[in-house]
Amino acid sequence: MRRRSPAWRLALLAFGAMVLYGGWAAWANHGHGSAALVRAFFVQGGSSAFTTTLIGSVVEAGRRWLGSGRAASVAASIGGACVAVCFHVTMNLIAHTPEILRTITPSAVMAFVFAGVYASASRAQAESKNDVLEAVPSPAAESRASDGVNDQGHGEPQARDAQGGGDSVKYAGTGVSWPSRG
Repeated sequence: MRRRSPAWRLALLAFGAMVLYGGWAAWANHGHGSAALVRAFFVQGGSSAFTTTLIGSVVEAGRRWLGSGRAASVAASIGGACVAVCFHVTMNLIAHTPEILRTITPSAVMAFVFAGVYASASRAQAESKNDVLEAVPSPAAESRASDGVNDQGHGEPQARDAQGGGDSVKYAGTGVSWPSRG
């Protein structure tokens, strides 16, 4: 399965949030007429799409600023979710949405859930990426390995010196022979 970029994933998640939470807001306000229903759909749907992107961006930025540890991920996810809830309240107040609490409650709860899941998944992906990077030798290390030089720049014993009757060890890539101990 092909991995998508963070921007592409956030765009898909934002679209899904718009449809889901916009639909919820329309249903929550259907008793106030079609104008309130449509306004609630677009205000809450747009607000949810924006805050989904905002949460993901805050989590990514928070992890860059605070580090990649668990505490940094928790702080970034709580910060992102709080900003999202404040944004939802503000947008619905500006739009004069009749049932603000009923409208934003699912989005507010899911903002914290989404932020936590996104931060956890982002952290796990970063750790697995680091594991892969550590497992793949660098080109310089491969070059040194083919010359018999280890990562610390020291030669490694490659073969016993046949001319010396096995009394010395030749360090490949260094041109140095050293008497063996055994």
